[in-house]
Order: sequence, then structure tokens, then C-alpha cells
Amino acid sequence: MNPVPSFSSAHPSIADIPQETNLLEFAQSICCLFSRRMSEQGVTCSFDIDRTARFQLARATTGEALVRLVEDALRAMPDGGQLEIVAVIGPNGLELEVADSGETSEFTLRIHDGESRPQDPRNTKYLAGNMRVQTHRCPQGGTARTLLVPRSIKRAAA
Repeated sequence: MNPVPSFSSAHPSIADIPQETNLLEFAQSICCLFSRRMSEQGVTCSFDIDRTARFQLARATTGEALVRLVEDALRAMPDGGQLEIVAVIGPNGLELEVADSGETSEFTLRIHDGESRPQDPRNTKYLAGNMRVQTHRCPQGGTARTLLVPRSIKRAAA
């Protein structure tokens, strides 16, 4: 098994402060970390992200979380499949969904602290920066993992 790439170590110059980020480019940079593994496993990747969509992200923290979601999706597809990343910006923040076409079965999700435990459709894991991950099984098969990134809270001018 290939080791899990680290987004922040691959991009050490990225400060973990919120910065305006092109979401398509951000998601593509995460998938590039897995290009060899995807090729070896026969996994293709597609994006449903508006090419002009931008959002204030703490890139290192969000990148690490997205790396873990992609890694989890790849574990569900050892014999190939389709990985899809979708981004939706709503009034409360950003939803980044990583979905796989693997067999729906009991799965685990490892994020940040290496914690691993069975997830169920109602499970929510809370992460740094008030981010959350929700997982659910897709009716057509596979699993969707949704990273919920809240909008940055701006302080009122004094």
C-alpha cells in the first residue's frame, strides 16, 4: 500500500490562514498527490466544481482533511472505479464532497489524528477550524464524504 501523501508537507510555504482560493485548482492539486496510486488502481477522477468558484480557506488544514477523504475513497476502490469531487458554496460555507464508486460496505475514515472507527450514515466528525465531515452511503453505490467548511467569521471593526 502506498503511504498517504501529506498536503502541508508537499506545500510547506502555505500558511494556515484563510486565503481566497480557487476551488477547482485546490481540488486538482489534492488529486495530483494521488495520481500514481489512482493510475495503479485504475481509478479515474472527475470534478463538479465551477472553474471560477473561490472561497476563503485555511489551505493547510483543509488540504489535510481533503487528502484523508480522497485516501479513504481510494481504499474503497482497490479494483478501480470513479472518484468525484463536488464543491458547493452556500450561505453557511463550503461543502466539498468526495464520492467513490466502490462497493458499499462497512468502512472507516481516518482524519488528522489517525483515528479509525466504523462510520455510519449519521456520523459526523468534528475537525480543526470548525470543519466537519459527514459520511453517507450513496443509493447508487459507493460512499460520499462531505467536508463542511464554515465561512470565516469576520470581526466587526472597532
